[in-house]
Order: sequence, then C-alpha cells, then structure tokens
Amino acid sequence: MSEHTRCLILAAGFSRRFGSDKLLHRLPNGQRVIESTIHRYKTVCEHVSVVVRDGNVDLRLLLNDLGVACVINNEAEQGMSRSIVSGVKSTHPELGWLIGLADMPYVKSETLRAILSCAQKKTIVQPSFNGQRGNPVFFGERFRSKLTQLSGDVGARHLIQRVKPSVVELPCDDAGILQDIDTKQDLIDD
Repeated sequence: MSEHTRCLILAAGFSRRFGSDKLLHRLPNGQRVIESTIHRYKTVCEHVSVVVRDGNVDLRLLLNDLGVACVINNEAEQGMSRSIVSGVKSTHPELGWLIGLADMPYVKSETLRAILSCAQKKTIVQPSFNGQRGNPVFFGERFRSKLTQLSGDVGARHLIQRVKPSVVELPCDDAGILQDIDTKQDLIDD
C-alpha cells in the first residue's frame, strides 16, 4: 500500500446525462458507484480524498460515513480541471497523486497497483488498454505547479500532451480504464 501517494477521486460533476446523481446509484453488486470506486482505491492507497462540489450534501454525508476525506471544489461549474486544482492544492504527498474519476468503478485494483509500482516524482503514468489511454493517471510531485494551473473541462489532458517525454504509458489488460458511467446504459454487471 502506498503511503507516499495521495489518491484523488474526482466527484464534483453534475450527472446531467445520467438524470440523477450517478455516484449514488447502486450497481448490480449492490454497492453505490462511488463506494465501488473508493473501495478499489483504498486497497492500494492509504490516503484517499474525494473532490466534491459544494452543495452535494448527500454525497458528502455518504463519504463521511465511509471515512473518506472530502475536498470541496467551489468552482465545479468551471470543469474537471478545477477539481484537480482543488485536490492538489489541499494535499502534499511525498511522491505524487493518483487521480481517478468517481464514475469509473470498473478499474481493477491490480491496475492501480501496477500504476503505483511505476510511480516516480518526475513521471506521469497513464494506463492503456489495446492502445487507448485511460484513467486513472499518476502525476509525480514535480508536476504540482502545472496541475494547480489547469483550467477547462478536459482535466490534465493538455498537460500530458505538453510533457510527453515524462509520460510512461502502461499497457494493461483492463477495459475498466476506459469505462466511465455517463448514462444508465453504461452500467454493466460487475
């Protein structure tokens, strides 16, 4: 288990395409989407924080019950980048951040372990499945200032493109790194 890395789970979205708060929706296995995601991250990372938007009281109550630290993103309407900025500014890990999306509960714990096994302060580690890059992504501590300057709704995609020599692509056998839940049709048996 990595004690030098902070896992940040981004959960400040608005679930507009889903029609209700997708993170509180129950999966076929009975767990809520957010519970399943958090469970996987907690198996590999001692320090897990979830970035939520201000006003999402039901989600914050559930996270409190789960014993997970919350980071409030007061600028969630400005896009995913503001969640990354909020999470990075509120934490100070020695090695870096494993940043994942709350609506991706199908990522395997083995994949998370593999990403962390490649983690270094000066690298970005991004998993790929059949040549397609996915999430979560590890960002070494070296990228703190760049992460805190992100803007827009594309997360850190532009940062990754700008620093390609520092990016380690990690091929894995995990389609879960590409499967987020945007609509009810995206739910699969777990």
